[in-house]
Amino acid sequence: MSKRIRLETKLCSAEGNISLLKPIVRRWFDVLQDYCERVPEDRGWWYGERPQVGFLSVAAWRANAVALEEWGTTKGTGNQKSRGRNDLWIGLDRRLERHAFFIEAKHCWCDIHLRRQTWKRRLENCVAAAQRAARRIRIERDLFFQDQSKVAAVFVTPFWNETREVGNSRKAAIKAWRQHCLAKMKSGLVALVVDRADQFDGNQAKKKAKQQFIGLALFLYEVGKRARPKL
Repeated sequence: MSKRIRLETKLCSAEGNISLLKPIVRRWFDVLQDYCERVPEDRGWWYGERPQVGFLSVAAWRANAVALEEWGTTKGTGNQKSRGRNDLWIGLDRRLERHAFFIEAKHCWCDIHLRRQTWKRRLENCVAAAQRAARRIRIERDLFFQDQSKVAAVFVTPFWNETREVGNSRKAAIKAWRQHCLAKMKSGLVALVVDRADQFDGNQAKKKAKQQFIGLALFLYEVGKRARPKL
């Protein structure tokens, strides 16, 4: 029987098209919970961009949406075009509401044992990179998903290294990180997952480094809002 893992989750969002993704983010919480329980010596937030996109894709299917990862498409702005890949496409078809999201994702490790300005700058740089990537997506006319949005997704894994701490205690650093994440709810959708097992350090390699991976944050921002095309 799998061991029940104690995760704390929180979901906040702004209004607009991005709020349509809330049911998927709720299923994302479930996906991470299931992974922790079925693979008890591992955590979903120990990994970078590609696995995180995979977890979100699974959540989309669980929420009765459809999803496609790493598919070939055209990117670029203005007259500059090039072939590339879109990290994740999600299609929602609910009653009379059909909406497609073209998502470009980034991941960053947030070393919260350092000064707040240090990890805050790293997070902001990651958000800016995801937004730039999302703006380069070229959306074509779609007869079925007539409403379409470009979305920047940023996954952030905060970690604490007690051998390199500067200033604040671990508890204070986690509180500062949570507050900073939730402050971003005004401009997008924010989801937090925090591992409630405070003494959990992971495998032997991570224990030796005295690192604790606190959980995961997900930021979703709509960029370059696109009006409904005339057909």
